[in-house]
Amino acid sequence: MKKLITTLVGIMLILNITYAQSKKKSGKLDRKTYVCAVLPDGKKKANVDELKFVSGTFQTKDMTDDGFKAAEYETTIDSSGAQPVISFTCTAKDDKEGTYEWTGKITGDDIEGTGKLTSTKGKTKKSFSFTGSLKGKKTK
Repeated sequence: MKKLITTLVGIMLILNITYAQSKKKSGKLDRKTYVCAVLPDGKKKANVDELKFVSGTFQTKDMTDDGFKAAEYETTIDSSGAQPVISFTCTAKDDKEGTYEWTGKITGDDIEGTGKLTSTKGKTKKSFSFTGSLKGKKTK
């Protein structure tokens, strides 16, 4: 009887550990995509990009084009105003390409923020600002 109980407890622990490791990451902005005008500093023409929040990660076409994979993002919520403001940050690192940093604020369906790509040697390769709206809503 003691062996049976020990075996069952062992199986339960293994299943619990396996289940805990298979949980998907989640974030406050998950399953949201924003269509944005991304304006490089010093330029007059913006390009369009989609900022995607999926399973606790952040990804854009610009990041993918520059060799970066989706990276975890963090959020904070300020509920002190008439409408809550969600602030987010994301830092994506790549040993070859450097570091992508994104910072933004979301109010309702609108998003705005800044970002920059820094080389592995610490030199800013590009910096930009972005504005947009939730996909399917009117873009700024």
